[in-house]
Amino acid sequence: MREIKFAWVCRNLHFNKIERVELTDTMLINHSYPSWIKSNNCEVITKILPIGRNDKNGKEIYEGDKLQFAAEDEDNIWIEVVKWSKEMLSWCLYDDKDDSEPLELLSDQAGADFEVIGNIYIPEQNDIKRGKRNDG
Repeated sequence: MREIKFAWVCRNLHFNKIERVELTDTMLINHSYPSWIKSNNCEVITKILPIGRNDKNGKEIYEGDKLQFAAEDEDNIWIEVVKWSKEMLSWCLYDDKDDSEPLELLSDQAGADFEVIGNIYIPEQNDIKRGKRNDG
């Protein structure tokens, strides 16, 4: 049987730190997740799903992840956020500062060189150097 993957974005109440905890249905059934979650030391902020793609380093991409793109010359770096678009019925890329409408479908970036550098739900990962999107 295939495992169901998902993640919780949780606040560790003891350390007041927000973390992404990647889980599977089997882990929940067997209670095999971090001890700080078991000890009522966890506030679940949101639940997020993997989107079925990996970045250039093989890291699984989840909704809300920030992807860093770089132009071939590496001088131009920009960040986009992965979100589900109800209008497009697909995973799309949004500007990390203005998510009013999607920039493009994530599937249009099939051969793109990008990596996960954070998630919008984790504040510690939101202070990232920003560049300019290369529309060329």
